[in-house]
Amino acid sequence: MVAGIDEVIKILTDPAYAEEINAAEKPVEISKSLILKIIGATWLVIGLIAFFVSLRSDFSDSKGFSKNKPYTAMSSGTWFLFWIVLPLALFFVLSLANSWLVMLGGFYVFFGLAAVWKYLRMHKSANSFIEKGKYRSVFDFYHGNKGILSWVILFPIPFAFLRKQFTNKMNSIRTHPRTCRKCKGTCVKLGEKEEDEYLSQGAQFEETLKSVDYDVWKCGQCNDIRLEAYLNDKTEYSVCSKCKTKARSLTNATIKVDATTFSTGIMIYSYLCNFCKHKSTVKGVTPKRVVSTSSSSSSSGSSYSSSDSGGSYGGGDSGGGGASSSW
Repeated sequence: MVAGIDEVIKILTDPAYAEEINAAEKPVEISKSLILKIIGATWLVIGLIAFFVSLRSDFSDSKGFSKNKPYTAMSSGTWFLFWIVLPLALFFVLSLANSWLVMLGGFYVFFGLAAVWKYLRMHKSANSFIEKGKYRSVFDFYHGNKGILSWVILFPIPFAFLRKQFTNKMNSIRTHPRTCRKCKGTCVKLGEKEEDEYLSQGAQFEETLKSVDYDVWKCGQCNDIRLEAYLNDKTEYSVCSKCKTKARSLTNATIKVDATTFSTGIMIYSYLCNFCKHKSTVKGVTPKRVVSTSSSSSSSGSSYSSSDSGGSYGGGDSGGGGASSSW
C-alpha cells in the first residue's frame, strides 16, 4: 500500500514520470495493411484448396460436369483468375489505402460484382436452353436458384432492381411460345377448361388438390399434344405407389418401438390415397434420445425410409431437376 501511494505521488508531482508511465501502457497498434496481408494469405490458402477440390466436377470444363441442363459454373481458368488472382490484387491495392471505409467499400463492390456476374451467367445459360426448346429444364433451373432473391439483403444495389426482373423471367417460362416437336409449328397453351379433355382423371384430381399443375400445349397445325407437369413443393400430398397420382396423405403415425439413449426407435406412418383409396404403411426410424445436461428436456425429430415407396407419376414432360448453384 505504501509503495502504491508513492507511485501515485510521483505521477502527480513529476510530469516526466507520468508521461513515461502513459507511454509504457499504450497498446501496440496493428497496421491495416498487415491485417489485409494476413487475410490475403488466408484467402490464398483456402482458395487453392477449394480450387483443387473442385477440379473433379464443379467446373464447366470438368469431365463430371453435365451440360444437359442450364448451369452457372465457370471454367477452371476463369474461376482461378476471378477468385484467386483478382482478390489478391484487390488486397494489395486496398492495403495502400489508410481508410477502413475504402477497404470495406472495395470488398462490397467485389462481392457485388461477383453476384451480378453469376446472375448474368444464369440468364445467358437459360436463354440458350430456351432456344433449344427445353422450357421445363429452364423453369426447374430458375426454381432451383430462387435463393438469388435473398441477395437483395446483402446487395440492395443492384438486386433491388434485378429481383423483379428475375421473378418475371421465371414466371414467363410457362407462357413462352412453344414449337411443335413434330412439325415445328406454333403451339398454343390451352385454358383450364379446355385442357381437361387431354388430362387423365388422376391428373385432373391432382389439379383439384393443387399438388400438381399441368400445362397443355396443342399444335395448331398437326394437333400434337404436349403435357408439362409442375409440382407444388409446399403440398402435403405425396405420390401413391399404386396409381402414381400425387394424392397420398398421412392419416396416422404411431410409435412401435420407443427410442432410447442406446438405440433408435420405430414409427409406423399410415397413408391413404385420396384418389384410388389405396392404403399403405411406411416404417420410419426415429433417432436416439439425447441426454440433456440442462433442466429442459431435449426433443428429437424423425426421419424415415419408405417400405412402400411411390414411383414417379405418369403424364407430363418431366424435364430436368433444379440445377445446384456453384460459384
